[in-house]
Amino acid sequence: MFSYEGKKALVTGGGRGIGRLHILVNNAGGNVGVKGDFGPLTEATPEAFDAMYALNLRSPLFAATAAHKQMAEQGSGGAILNIVSIDAMFPAPTEALYGSAKAALVNLTKVLCYEAGKDRVRVNAIAPGVVETALTAQWLATAEQRQDRASFYPLGRVGQPEDVAAAAVYLCSDEAAWVSGNVLYVTGGQLSTSDVFRWTRAHNPVPESSKI
Repeated sequence: MFSYEGKKALVTGGGRGIGRLHILVNNAGGNVGVKGDFGPLTEATPEAFDAMYALNLRSPLFAATAAHKQMAEQGSGGAILNIVSIDAMFPAPTEALYGSAKAALVNLTKVLCYEAGKDRVRVNAIAPGVVETALTAQWLATAEQRQDRASFYPLGRVGQPEDVAAAAVYLCSDEAAWVSGNVLYVTGGQLSTSDVFRWTRAHNPVPESSKI
């Protein structure tokens, strides 16, 4: 993970390399492999907190502010896109540090939208559900796991990287020229269901006498 100066140099150097900086997509995130990063909050550690927030909040924040500054100097506007998570919007047991870091990034996305608007820089976020990548392979390892995860979504499948990529292309394109400060849910219709209820059921099974 880069220092603040390292992130600034990465963004400004990349901009110079291609002539101008028009788009920044912050796609950092995930597990940090530090004891206490995932699991009950009572098992969280200061080391896990620092590492999780450094990856999922600090890195994208300072990359975004460096990009905003360069785009403002160029005078031609631009687009900044932060990839967050559905966990930023709804509580997910065992994933509190990750979800809270992403939730903070949602708030900062909206603040930067206001601050960067005068420079015609748009700032948005995408909150995906479960997307089939190396990071989610453990949840989709068997046919039974895949079927269970797919049942979360009215569209009947888990997400694919292309689903998020297509949304990102839209938000960074001229077609979204008047879209800023928004969080786009790419979740296969998940928000029309009560997924949070599934978490509750997992911890508090419905008694036989109350099942429908």
